[in-house]
This record gives sequence, C-alpha cells and structure tokens, in this order.
Amino acid sequence: MSAIHSNKVSISSGAEWLLLGFSLLGRAPLQLGLAGGAFGLLSGLALLAVGENRTGLLLVQVVMTACTALLLGGLVWAAREVAQGRSPGAGDLLQGLRADKAPKLLALLLPQLLAGTVMLLLFLLLVGMEPLQVLSDLVTRMEGGYQPKPEDLQGFPAGRFLLWLLLLVAVALLTAFCTFTAYPQVMFGRT
Repeated sequence: MSAIHSNKVSISSGAEWLLLGFSLLGRAPLQLGLAGGAFGLLSGLALLAVGENRTGLLLVQVVMTACTALLLGGLVWAAREVAQGRSPGAGDLLQGLRADKAPKLLALLLPQLLAGTVMLLLFLLLVGMEPLQVLSDLVTRMEGGYQPKPEDLQGFPAGRFLLWLLLLVAVALLTAFCTFTAYPQVMFGRT
C-alpha cells in the first residue's frame, strides 16, 4: 500500500495568502480593477440583452457559466502578471481561451453541474413539485399586483424547504472550495 502524504498549512499562511492578494491589488489597482470590471460588464450586458425572456435567460446563464470559467482563468493570469512585476494587459482576460487551457477550464464546471444535479434531486425528494407549483403560481399572481395572504402557503413544507436551503449553501461552499484552487493549477500547471 502506498502512504498518503498530507501537507499541513498553518493559519498564519492563510492570512499571509490573503494579505498577498490585497498587496497585488494595491500594486495594480487600475489594471486589475479594469479586468474585473470588464468581467462584470460582460455579465451585466448579457443579462440586460435578455430582458424578460425566461427561455433566453436560461440560455444566457448557460453561456455565462461557460464564459465565467474561461474569464476566471484570465483573471488568475492577470494577477500572476502583477505578482511577477509586469503590468497586465487587456488581452490577459482572454488567456483562458487558449486552446490547451479552455477544455480544462470548462471541465472545472463538472463539480458544479454534479452538485446542481444532486441538489435538484434532493429538492424533489424533500420538497416535491407541488409546492414549487404553488410558489410559481403565487409569484405569477404577485406580478399582477396580488397581495399574498398566509393561507396561500398553507401546507407548504417550510421546514423541509429551509433544510434544503441549508444543504444548498453547504454544497455550494464545498463546491466553490474544491474548484477555487483549480484555476491557477490549470492556468500555470499541467493539471
């Protein structure tokens, strides 16, 4: 049997890493701010273009999820440029589109897709479709000016819904932690 090696990191190392991140931002606030702003602007413009179209919203969310993976790779690249004393350029945000990096960055979406599928199935098991339909109908009526009453939600499984929300937050955090360190590994390593 092979031995499992684990690396232990002190709490001060985590704080040092966080301070280093703020230091990088302090070295090139305009360039990194513009890269982050461009990232946010692209997301905002895509959502504005969709408007009230729910089908279009779903399509835009799928496309923006894929683009987010690629653009995060570019943000990591720009941060490394600053760390190495170079000034990041506008093209750095597109470094994730490089042919050898794009499939790997898109593969980082798999844990999120798996988590989303598990949470959807868990929602159906814990809450079911009928309460979801009740909520959907209520929201539709509220858009028309209806003021909801407590009896509108009579029989809604609030406890199970809140349990599902708590599990959703826990799974989302776990998934984010799993993929957070993967972006630099994909952009600068062979993994």
